[in-house]
Amino acid sequence: MEKICLVEAGKFTLGIDAAVILSTRDAESFRDGELEEKFPLLHLGAFLGQQSLAVLKPEAVVLEVENCAGLSALLVDRVIGEIAAPDRFEPLPLLYPELTARCCPQLFIHQSQLVLQLDVQALRPIREKLQTTCGVVSLVDLSAQSNAGKKLLNP
Repeated sequence: MEKICLVEAGKFTLGIDAAVILSTRDAESFRDGELEEKFPLLHLGAFLGQQSLAVLKPEAVVLEVENCAGLSALLVDRVIGEIAAPDRFEPLPLLYPELTARCCPQLFIHQSQLVLQLDVQALRPIREKLQTTCGVVSLVDLSAQSNAGKKLLNP
């Protein structure tokens, strides 16, 4: 891991290994129904916080990432930027919810900000094991909110 993409997702600031990100695009341009069948769109903030996604931020971005289970599409509130990987990571303290600890087992500090290092490889198996729909966004809901400013609901 040489570079890390910093993103904001709900109340979390996350680091994602830039090498696993295949592409980024704004949420409004993410409309290909065939793509959704291949891999669901997952809002990281709602998934990690185990809640429904209330309002999609205008600057929302879709990251297409490659993991051991294939491809995934991750919806984040915004991309902060790309940085060099830190020299040192720390284990996540016990004060974080179990789900967050399983998906983000390490953290680092960047410009006095706590950043959770996302384990992209763990996301899909954990979501399937939990059988949760928290954070899963359908393209119909995404389109409806983008066009009408409506709330997104879990399917």
